[in-house]
Amino acid sequence: MKNRVRWKAAGLSAALMLSFAAGVWADDGIQKVEAYLRKDFKVTLNGKKQNLEHTPLVYNGFSYLPVREMSRLLGAEITWDEAGKTIGIIRPTLTPAPTPAVSLRPSQTPPPVSTPTPLPSDDRDLQEIWDATPTEMKLEQIVRYQVTYQGRPASWLGNVYNGTIFVRVEDAALSGLTVSGLKLTQEKLTETPYVSIDLLRTHMTEQPFFQTEPGPLVYGETDPKKIEVIKNYLGSYSDITHEIRAMGNNTYRLLVEYPQFTGDGKWSYRILTLSPNNTANGWYISSASSSSLPGAFKTSTPTP
Repeated sequence: MKNRVRWKAAGLSAALMLSFAAGVWADDGIQKVEAYLRKDFKVTLNGKKQNLEHTPLVYNGFSYLPVREMSRLLGAEITWDEAGKTIGIIRPTLTPAPTPAVSLRPSQTPPPVSTPTPLPSDDRDLQEIWDATPTEMKLEQIVRYQVTYQGRPASWLGNVYNGTIFVRVEDAALSGLTVSGLKLTQEKLTETPYVSIDLLRTHMTEQPFFQTEPGPLVYGETDPKKIEVIKNYLGSYSDITHEIRAMGNNTYRLLVEYPQFTGDGKWSYRILTLSPNNTANGWYISSASSSSLPGAFKTSTPTP
């Protein structure tokens, strides 16, 4: 896993560096070893190169990094107890990024949320979160947000799966958030990568603000007249449209949920085409069709 530092290895590196620096070998458990300084080794944190004051060591096939410098990079506190010859590492407490609470059942018109609601405190370390994050999931309960992060507004479409909120990687990117080094989860029906909020917040440098979006999220279209025509058209249906995405040439793909159904048949795409006319609005729906999601109704092939 990228951008992960093993605390155990870092602690051992500190012991090595201390013993090397002292140059004194006694019969109290200190053992002289042959290690190699690797000035050609580079260290990155979230993809950004870090300049270390001390050169990484390689001993017996393992790399050792200076514990004090690595602790500083990760925001941890380092202590040294001379009497007990003990290196202490105090791991920083991660404050969850505020995220709206999500009900267990979807709502067609959820009430707007004007202020962020923090996630419950999570005492799990990064490894536990990583292990609990699935590599695959299916659409279960879609949530729609307008998110402001670092002053940048963006639409986020999320999926609540097994009680965890996942957001599309492409939507997180609209907020300038990178998922480099994070475990991603593939949504099988739309064949789209998502990332869990629990992992994504480790890349956040400030608290984002969420507002629940009662209507469909709109991507790639800014013409209010065209958007109005599409939304008026949707008003005649009892299903839920979560997303309107411009595909070019006045064609739009809608992600639709049918609450009365279950399984893969609960979700589909609706394709709309707009054409100009002489009305006050200037546009009308000239064609409409539906199609299954690309990953729907696929059966898994058993692995030998």
